[in-house]
Amino acid sequence: MSTEVGLDYAGHLAALRGAVGHLVDLVADADPATPVPACPGWDLGALSGHIGATHRWAEAMVASGMPRRLPFDAFAADVPHDAGELTVWLLLGAQQLLATLESTDPDRPVWTFGHDRRAAGWPRRMLHEAVVHGVDAAEALRLPSRVDAAVARDGIEEFLGVMLHHPAILRRLKPAGEEPLTGTLILAAADTGEIWRVDLGRSGPLWRRVTSTADGDAVVLGGISELYLYLWHRIPAPTVMGSPDLVAQWSRATTL
Repeated sequence: MSTEVGLDYAGHLAALRGAVGHLVDLVADADPATPVPACPGWDLGALSGHIGATHRWAEAMVASGMPRRLPFDAFAADVPHDAGELTVWLLLGAQQLLATLESTDPDRPVWTFGHDRRAAGWPRRMLHEAVVHGVDAAEALRLPSRVDAAVARDGIEEFLGVMLHHPAILRRLKPAGEEPLTGTLILAAADTGEIWRVDLGRSGPLWRRVTSTADGDAVVLGGISELYLYLWHRIPAPTVMGSPDLVAQWSRATTL
């Protein structure tokens, strides 16, 4: 697997502050009953509740240095129902999360989604949680959205290096007692020229940066922000070359 190239800890914190502020601004004056097409069954109230509960859940783990994942349900149960209270609650939870992350040693041991069990992983994870759901909220409100190239690049590599090893995804990529999904998927950013290769099979998933799309069984080509949103299942594959079956199987396996 390649060394990840993206934002550093300070960069993640700065980008997280901006992404959370943007998300709060989007939902503050919006009707909480507005449906969110990207999250079937959710409205903006449910989206806000999920984000606020996630912030409190992550903050509790980082603040306590928990070596294992805390149950999420207790945090989700505290979501206020009043629209005005919900916005304030969302903002306060975001502020507490940021304060804790900014005052925490990035090397502090704590449970994370990836193999690297340090607090350094949490600003990054919360950044992409906020960015993706900010796109969801903007779509619900029929407003334009834009993902910065540096954030998209970092998010692509977080997905490939961390989230791709989420137990739910691994169970689909390598189902017990069955043959694993096998093949080489290439993600090519047409606007920046960057290319990522993902090798799937018994020893995978493994990813690295490459300089050519050669040897890929399937190539997904698009702008770097499009590739980011594609990995998070917010848009279809922009352009597919090679095996559409591999892309379809990858898409089904990597849904969270």
